[in-house]
Amino acid sequence: MNDTNYANSGQYLSDSFLRAYWSAIVSVFALGGAIGASLTGWWAFSFGRKRGCLTNTVLGFVAIGLLVLSPTFKSYHSLLVGRFIIGLHSGLYTGLCPLFLNEISTPATRGPLGVLHQTSTVVGILVAQVLGFPILLGSGSKWVALLAPPVLLAFQPILTLGF
Repeated sequence: MNDTNYANSGQYLSDSFLRAYWSAIVSVFALGGAIGASLTGWWAFSFGRKRGCLTNTVLGFVAIGLLVLSPTFKSYHSLLVGRFIIGLHSGLYTGLCPLFLNEISTPATRGPLGVLHQTSTVVGILVAQVLGFPILLGSGSKWVALLAPPVLLAFQPILTLGF
């Protein structure tokens, strides 16, 4: 961030500002998630469950674009906005997926599908944490590779919900 700011404005950022801004980038995901989860009911009734999932995918693509292109834009502000939007997207999906799965499943499969969704969410968090270790992809030069799985997963609803 400091090198980017120096390249853009000719000034280095203070250590306290760097820590505060980086903390904001990390924590704004949770803010977006809380807002997205709060909007789930409105989103589901406005768009429907299936179309709600598909329209939410647009938010995912916008966020991924901002995050992936932030080094190209030489803008750490796009990281902040992208993390907020991906949090909003994740919060919406956390509520929309169980609603949709509950509607399309039979009574016998309703419980297992509900558990599968939450288990998949927790496994995804675990995999992201492990891949974020500095020895794997958590270094300054490799962090963009951590955005590849969301890009691939963002296409899944388009491929499967279109039918």
